[in-house]
Order: sequence, then C-alpha cells, then structure tokens
Amino acid sequence: MPAKIFDADPVAVLVDRSRDASSGGAFPTVLPDRVFWTTDHWRRLTTKRLAGYHVLAICGNGCRRPTPGELGAIRAFVRRGGTLILGANAGRFERDTGLPISRLAANAVADPFGFAFLSAADSAADVEGIRGYPRSRLVLTAAGRRFGARMGEIAFEQPGPLQVPRGATVLMRVRGGAPVAAVAGYGRGRILVTADTGIWDQEYFPWAATHWLLAAAPKRRRRVERPPAICAVPYRVRTSGAIRMVYPAPQAARAREVLRLAEKVWLEVRRLAGSKTMPHTWHLEVVPGCGSGSMWWKSDPLYTHVGADFSDAATVGTLCNLLSGRSPFGCYGPLATPTRFYLRIHILRKLGFDDLAARQIAACQGGPRADLARVYEWTKETGQRKRLWLEIAEEFGHDAFRRYVASVPRKNEQKHLDRPFYTDLDMFAFHLARAAGRTAYGWLEAQGHTVRRIPLTKPG
Repeated sequence: MPAKIFDADPVAVLVDRSRDASSGGAFPTVLPDRVFWTTDHWRRLTTKRLAGYHVLAICGNGCRRPTPGELGAIRAFVRRGGTLILGANAGRFERDTGLPISRLAANAVADPFGFAFLSAADSAADVEGIRGYPRSRLVLTAAGRRFGARMGEIAFEQPGPLQVPRGATVLMRVRGGAPVAAVAGYGRGRILVTADTGIWDQEYFPWAATHWLLAAAPKRRRRVERPPAICAVPYRVRTSGAIRMVYPAPQAARAREVLRLAEKVWLEVRRLAGSKTMPHTWHLEVVPGCGSGSMWWKSDPLYTHVGADFSDAATVGTLCNLLSGRSPFGCYGPLATPTRFYLRIHILRKLGFDDLAARQIAACQGGPRADLARVYEWTKETGQRKRLWLEIAEEFGHDAFRRYVASVPRKNEQKHLDRPFYTDLDMFAFHLARAAGRTAYGWLEAQGHTVRRIPLTKPG
C-alpha cells in the first residue's frame, strides 16, 4: 500500500472545520505532501470553491447546520464525481451538548444521501461517560478489508449506530449488529461515512487516515491547481484578568458565556491552589464544535481551546480539565487523571451542575482495580484510577484535598526526595500522609497500590 500511495496522482482535499474545529485534525497533516493537497477550511462552502477539490471532508460533533446553499453545493459536488467523507460520534455529541441526535450538524449533511447517525443512548457508557460500542465488538467486513482498512490501525472509540441507504457497502459493523462505517455511490461520486471521528483525529494512526482517504478518493481525478493550505476567518479578542480569550466573529455571543464560566472556574481553582503558583496568563480560544485541547510547557502561558457547542455544564467540566492540566497541585503521571477528575466533580457541584457530576461519577463505578505504581500515564483509563481522590475524600474527610495541597512545597514537590528511586505514587503518598496522617500509607496499600514509605520527616 505505501508504494501505491507514493506513486498516486495528487488528491485535493477540502477539510471543513467550520462546524467542529477539533475534529478532522489528521487531514491537514496527511503525508506525502506531494500526493495529498489539503486545505484547512473555516469558511462557508460554495459550488465554486468545491470545484477545485476531489474530496470534501466534514468530520465532527458540532451543531451548526449547513445552510440550504451549502447543502446544495455538497450534493452537486458529489453528483459530479467528488468524494464526501463524513464522520461524527453520536455518544460524544449527546454527552457534550445534552441535545437530541437530530440536532447533530452531520445528520443534516448525511440525510440527502440516505445516511443517518442514530442515537447511542441505548448503548453502554465508557468511563468517560460516552455511550457507544466498545472497540472489542467491532469487526471489518470483507468489503472493509478490500477497501484497504486494517483493524489495528483504526482509532475508533465508542462509535454509535449508523443507518445506511439501500445498496450501500458496509465496511465495519458491530459484531452481529449495526453498521459503523459504510460507503455508497451518489451520481458519479460517492460518500464514505464513519460513526466515529477518531480515525480522522488521531495523529497516532496517520497511515489509517491515509489508507482510507486514498481508497475513498475518485480513481480518475481531474487536474486541479494546488489549493491554499488554510482558509481562515477573522478572530476577535476579549480579556478578563488573567484570561485572554480569542474567538471567531460568528461565535461572539457564545464567547461571552464561555468567558463568564471560565472566570468562575479560574477563581475556584485559584482558591483550591492556595499559595501555589497559577499560570500568569490563560489563553483560551473558543472554536466551533465540541472539542477541546491544550498546549503548555512548564513555564507560562497556558494555551487551550474549547468548543462553542458544549452545554454550560460540559463547558465547565472541560475548562476544569484544561486548567488543571497545568496543575499546581503536585500530581503528575498516573496521578494527574484522578486529580483532574476530582477538581472537575468538585467545581461542577460548586457551580450547580450536580446532574453532570453524578453522571460522571456513575460512569466510573466498578471495573478492574490496578496498582497505580504500575500504571503509566497513557494507558487506557479505568474507573478506579479516576475515583482515587473521591475515595480519599470519603476516607479522610472532604478537606483532605485542601490539606494535601497545603502540604506540597510551593515550587517543587520533589525537593529533597530521591526522584530516581521514588515513584510519582510514592511522593504522592508521602504528601498525603503528611496531610492526612500516617494511616494514609496503609490505606493506599490496602487498595492494592505498591508504596515505598518515605519517612514522615521534614524534607531535607
């Protein structure tokens, strides 16, 4: 397959990011650049603009539906021989927006072609509260294998059920159940639909997106000029204290609400941090859709983005995650996840979003237990790991977190400790025992964690 990719004629791809800027991130970076000419596109779709491309990719979980003019341009593009790639995740959309699946923008695009993303409400939820089908139940069909897909390369995570039109070719389905990926013809073109966006988002599986993209592209491609790398929209700026927000002009009303919520999250995290150093500047970008992310270093500032289509409750939870990613609380590696989760639950309750807090706690109940001394940061999430601080609060009191934070040195929680010998869990246990008492060591060990007990003397 790589030889076929490198020898292929150029494929011009327009990646529509105007509905969800956090999805489709694999498209602008697919290689080789000689073959894949991609445009990161944030403006309105028109027939004239689409005429310069072979493939149109619309992936994400946003609410902004295409205008009638845009829908007409999309249908005409496919009918004349173009390829439409459409991806969305029903479970993620329903969790993050609290809206019915009929409000998903991708459904407005899918409907004229006979496809539909169906609700995942009847499926089981994972530890993140996303409903859908677990990866272990997904199987490639014979058509999927001929298409060029390989199961080990596909970053599907909790896809929902997909309705497909008569005559469509199912590429992947739930074992014994609903389709989750399919391709169908329309006029001289075709549509590839996936009930998840992971394959188009994950930079960890670049060849997966490349294989599917080249297989879906028109076989006989007309010559086009190389398109621009990006087609952006104007941005505006708002500042409030340490928060500097940027947002596209069409998102001005929602940006004001997000800034109001961000101010409340900032104040509560700063209260919990006490004397610990917070980022001097929090750069917060409001983008279309339902996604979030951050980019940060040990020094200031903190750069993050959050989707405009999140519900208020989901916005607060996401902002907590983003801000605590630059944690002043002395929890790193495998301890970062339970700290972020505890802060999220605490602040959701504090700001009156008890329903979402309860649902997220319920999603991480049960499941296997693991020794956190032997869990690495990027392993698959478990409910036990996320519940750690909640269980500590039940055992040692609801002010245990505040006492723990006060016990951690202000600038360097590892000061005077032999870092090569002691693990992140050892140092966490040491500071917890200083805050909650020596019994914290025994409690952690009783939970199945391996702890090297550091003597409870003043460091150094």
